[in-house]
Amino acid sequence: MAKANKKNNDENQERLISLFWKLNAAAFGGVLPLIKLSFNGRLKSSGGVYKRKKFIKNGETTDLQRSIEISKAYFTHSADPWKDIEDTLGHELVHYWLDHLGKPYGHTPEFKQKLKAHGFSRYSRLPVRTTKRVRTTKRVRTTKRKQRRRTKSRGIPQAEALLRLWRQWLT
Repeated sequence: MAKANKKNNDENQERLISLFWKLNAAAFGGVLPLIKLSFNGRLKSSGGVYKRKKFIKNGETTDLQRSIEISKAYFTHSADPWKDIEDTLGHELVHYWLDHLGKPYGHTPEFKQKLKAHGFSRYSRLPVRTTKRVRTTKRVRTTKRKQRRRTKSRGIPQAEALLRLWRQWLT
């Protein structure tokens, strides 16, 4: 079983690299050098990510490492995974292309114009995460009061968490 998975991973990696060359030639005139391309199983709702890492030694940039990671979730959540992977890779290549030219590589007007010109989507086609998590931190001692629990929210309404705290406070 492990050999079958290894073979499948190698095939997917080769297909991703050939897709890179195809999109590079069609949309960017073949000017982009090959960078590290990989699949990432931790990307759940984000379709892909362009990473740029500087290595600084003695105050000077010694190396610049660029990579693109594509979500493995396309293989489980998409009816046509390679079509969606192509769209996501195109999106990430626009970031790479702008960075390669020395321009700002965020979602700038030039970025959006290039996406539109080549028909790449701005958003991932993966389903949006539906689970909402409230994380709690350690118990914190307040001055001459009972201990209380502080909560942190990830952009969701805190009504349930506050109600839970209020109930704990009363007991």
